[in-house]
Amino acid sequence: MSKASDYRNRQKKTTALTLPSGAIFTVTRPPLQLWLTSGRLPQSLVKAMVKSGGMPSDLSADDTVAAMIFMRDAVVHACVEPRLVGDDVVPDDETELRVSELDPEDFQFLSEWVFDGSPGVPVATKGGEVAHGDLIKFRQKQPGRVADAGADGSSVLAEAVEPVRAVG
Repeated sequence: MSKASDYRNRQKKTTALTLPSGAIFTVTRPPLQLWLTSGRLPQSLVKAMVKSGGMPSDLSADDTVAAMIFMRDAVVHACVEPRLVGDDVVPDDETELRVSELDPEDFQFLSEWVFDGSPGVPVATKGGEVAHGDLIKFRQKQPGRVADAGADGSSVLAEAVEPVRAVG
């Protein structure tokens, strides 16, 4: 695969997703990390997200608009069939929908699905493809890690400290 056209036309990994309206869309995982690192979001928004550990509640008007556009672009990219297009495009009635034609509940559902890691779409790894859910379980199966220790190990801290106090 040495031509750009071959690369663009390679098979995307997809899954069928049932929306709240009952519609079934074929969806794929958008390359969010690539978009973030290539500047599709303003740096001020990225900094605010890193600082707050998520989407901050006190965004400037410009950053709010940028976040909404980013969300729309991610949903548009995720929808393989039917394909979503902008309102400035005349859609093919058989294969395309304008974003504005989506029910608000369906758009919200798709947005949450994208930002939840696109569960159901296989993830490529060195060892082959794995399900999204298997990656979530991966951290819990690491050697030497207690599954229910909490993010900082706080739930096992008392158990570890108590024997030391008894000896000391």
